[in-house]
Amino acid sequence: MGVGHLVRQSVIGRELRKHNVETVLWSNGDFDEIPTSLVAEMKEGFDRVIAPTDVIDDEGKFPSAAAVEGLKNIENLSAVIIDDYRRTGTPARAEMLKALSEFTHSRGAKVIMVDGVRGLEFDNADVIWNMELGLDESLYSPEWKAKMIRGVEFALLRPNTLTPEPIAEKLPENAFFVMIGGTDPRNAAQKILEGMIGTNYNPILVTMKSTKPEDSAKMEKLKEILAKFSQSAWLSNLQGGQMCALWKHVKFAIVGPGTSPCAEAFYNRCPIIGAWTNPSLEANVKALEKIGMPTLHARNHDAYMKSWEIKDSTLEADFAPDDVKAAVKRIEILGYIKNRLPDAPPFNLVDGNGAKRVVEALGLIDQTVASI
Repeated sequence: MGVGHLVRQSVIGRELRKHNVETVLWSNGDFDEIPTSLVAEMKEGFDRVIAPTDVIDDEGKFPSAAAVEGLKNIENLSAVIIDDYRRTGTPARAEMLKALSEFTHSRGAKVIMVDGVRGLEFDNADVIWNMELGLDESLYSPEWKAKMIRGVEFALLRPNTLTPEPIAEKLPENAFFVMIGGTDPRNAAQKILEGMIGTNYNPILVTMKSTKPEDSAKMEKLKEILAKFSQSAWLSNLQGGQMCALWKHVKFAIVGPGTSPCAEAFYNRCPIIGAWTNPSLEANVKALEKIGMPTLHARNHDAYMKSWEIKDSTLEADFAPDDVKAAVKRIEILGYIKNRLPDAPPFNLVDGNGAKRVVEALGLIDQTVASI
């Protein structure tokens, strides 16, 4: 389970527990790419964790149809929330989703599917929950649209991201941060940082530091690039309140515009540049462009996006330095660096009450919710 998925499920879990709802995380507990402090914080959203007894995909992360048996000891089941962005893809995955849906409906419970990427199949869902900034309506049948709750007002913020907490490291002045997500396996941050060399802004790189031997060259290269600026910092394993402080400290941020970064940026009125670093970000990239926010497309965009369909591909996005500088110039012209984002939609729709709205919209009170 990735960081964004775990964040969402934990936040909704915390809100449900306020209403005495028992919450269960159904996961194999493989959180290797998630900072330990964040895993501990996220687990506070759940009464217990159940590990699937059998998995089917190559990475050993997706449960099989047989694994549904492990959920049968949950009493008073109210809903199963499926937060898995990958396509159904194989017959085995389709069989598992069908078995899960049949089990959930046999208990009189709802199947809620979190939506954030093209390619999901929602026929078995009772509710489709989309908290993304953008939506490509051509991907959804009228039946799917009829059972959807959507909008950034349903975006979830970790409770401790709402109040700033001190960061021990000295932060550069006149700063921006780059955050692509996880260990940034395709190394997008490197090209973006290179594009910022020669500007008056100082970088803060927000990413996990890998100690794997195969990543050592990449880690060293990032250190070399950061050293080319008069001031810089490399932050890992930030607590939620520290992320809040970081959003408030910087002039702007360059991010992979997933649900959480967009929501946190809007809440803190921090301007962002959306870097299109994987196919799942398409709807949000286009939504940012629609409201006038700058985005970054790699020079090898088509080949790069196609490469995500190829197992073990390591093709990197080639972000042009001139494009990076032009994106920064755009937010300067808009006045966002000087004045921050305006107190107007869609920015002010993210107010920290997304979890409360979701619980009210879904009607999940006084029972048990299993989160997947």
